[in-house]
Amino acid sequence: MPTRKRLLALLLTFAAAGTNAHADNTLKDAILSGRPLADLRLRYESVDLATKPAEAEAVTLRARLGYQIGQFAGFSVLGEFDFVQHLGPQHFNDSINGLANYPTIADPDMAALNRLQLDYRTKLLGSGSDPDFKISLGRQMIAFGDGRYIGNAEWRQHEQTFDALMLTETPSPSLTVAYAYVTRVNRVFGPDSPAGHYDSNGHLLNAVGVGSIAATEAVISDIERLLSPEQEAVGRPEHSDPNPFLVLWSLLRDRKSTRLNSSH
Repeated sequence: MPTRKRLLALLLTFAAAGTNAHADNTLKDAILSGRPLADLRLRYESVDLATKPAEAEAVTLRARLGYQIGQFAGFSVLGEFDFVQHLGPQHFNDSINGLANYPTIADPDMAALNRLQLDYRTKLLGSGSDPDFKISLGRQMIAFGDGRYIGNAEWRQHEQTFDALMLTETPSPSLTVAYAYVTRVNRVFGPDSPAGHYDSNGHLLNAVGVGSIAATEAVISDIERLLSPEQEAVGRPEHSDPNPFLVLWSLLRDRKSTRLNSSH
């Protein structure tokens, strides 16, 4: 059976189970019980580089507006847009305005879709009564750890998002495992920039549990040594594209080394 048909069959099975469990709820109730999403951020940034003849200053306002529908048969929908507008003189290179005499402050004016995702929650492996398994499909925010390598670059006005299918299982409060298949990365530069997105065929795997801090630090150290000096100096996801399998391989290698060392 093709992969898409298997995925559709899986979703329909979950939907049928969810409908039986929540027959007393209606779609109208889910819509009316949803919550509006609103976030306003006024931002000032200045950049002075010796390699540029002028100093950059930017005052920008972001309005992030959306709506999240409540639970219906285990499903929920979230839609959200970003509206970014500079205020006052545009004395900065926003990455698409051509003002190359100024340093780059990558917050161009835009109206862009930020997130549009379908979520499904159900009980799978957990011992409690709350749902422990989640499927997220669509344009979504993904951040592993502190988000340095796989994250949303939230210091910019328009965050980085991923077009992906993500599976998350939390069998216990001390363990969360997540897998994501990513088809596209929507970058901070916005839809009008040639660098605003790139197509992907990436697989991401992340596991967080008790005692994982040392292993995570070792992974970051390994990757930093593999980055070029330019990438290491920048240290931002929009400037470097680490291989997610390298992260997993480093983590497994570190754990194996830890077990060998502890046996002596």
